[in-house]
Amino acid sequence: MNIESICQAFAELDGEVKQEFYSDVKDCVKDINDCLPLLSSEDPQVLINRMFRSIHTIKGNCNMVFLEPFVSTTHLIEELVQDIRSQNVEYAVAFGRLLIAGINAVDDSLAVLMDDGILESEKLQQIEALFAHVRQHEYPRQLEEALRAEQAINDRHFSLNLVAVSQFEGEAFSIFDATDMEFFHYLSECQHAVDELHETRMKVITHLSKAINQLLAEPEDDDQLLAAIYTYEFFAVVKGGDSDQTRRRVFSAGSLLARMPGWGRASELVFQSNEKVDGNGFPRRLRGEQVLDGAKILSLVDQFITLALESQEQGYKKSLFFAVKSINQLAEIEYSQSLINAFNQVIKRDYLSQLKW
Repeated sequence: MNIESICQAFAELDGEVKQEFYSDVKDCVKDINDCLPLLSSEDPQVLINRMFRSIHTIKGNCNMVFLEPFVSTTHLIEELVQDIRSQNVEYAVAFGRLLIAGINAVDDSLAVLMDDGILESEKLQQIEALFAHVRQHEYPRQLEEALRAEQAINDRHFSLNLVAVSQFEGEAFSIFDATDMEFFHYLSECQHAVDELHETRMKVITHLSKAINQLLAEPEDDDQLLAAIYTYEFFAVVKGGDSDQTRRRVFSAGSLLARMPGWGRASELVFQSNEKVDGNGFPRRLRGEQVLDGAKILSLVDQFITLALESQEQGYKKSLFFAVKSINQLAEIEYSQSLINAFNQVIKRDYLSQLKW
């Protein structure tokens, strides 16, 4: 049947029959949405079986009132549920959220049909395409695609091309609606394509930066510091002692932030990141207390993790001690003693008892 015929057949049904059909569907949709707060606490098999029953009921009800496009779409959603039930796909909260988003989108289209007599066939096909796309991938890529698909559905544009994923944070965001911080984080993660250790680097850098910052006499705003870190790491084009490349890194990251409203402090942190307390840094050759300790966190943690990872074949403890010793030798040359003290305190507290790389 074509769309016009389907709409006509549905319109000719008795009004009471249609209302009873939609009431049953709404009950199932509610039951599925009631699963949302249980996604990370309920037994996965119990939860998935519950969702499967409700989705299967929606599909069956749509079939009884001749709504073949809705049957097709709910069947694709049901297939992902069945993959999880049969343990062909390992359960994850992201899949549960995607299933709920998909059913809610189907429900929205049913509401349009009930209220206006319009069948949103293109939208249903887009939902089907998203679920088919997710199912064709293997874990862990499948998990990332599920995040993207959920975001595309929730944003109602249904386009994966408009969604990016923060792989290490496990979050998705629409490209054109991204917050500044999501954008900064996305920039940083672009380094993963050229540096297989990027995830490890960023976990250490973000943790160590925040921990040191909390110990400073005048800590920086967390968001300003994080924005500075993300952009500074994004522009880490080359490793090594190439001073021209380092200058370009500082200028590029600092200038990007300076051109975005609200990130002036983050820009200043980047611009001061390679100043030295002995006055031999750049670009302004600041000296002593003129140099912000918060700004020097950027270069300290970057230098620390670079040294540690370059010597990690020696084992964790040896690479840790080598990196810590190298940083401490720069006290009152590149870094203030107060910053070194804060760094050492965090290392003793957080890095001796468990492996960080």
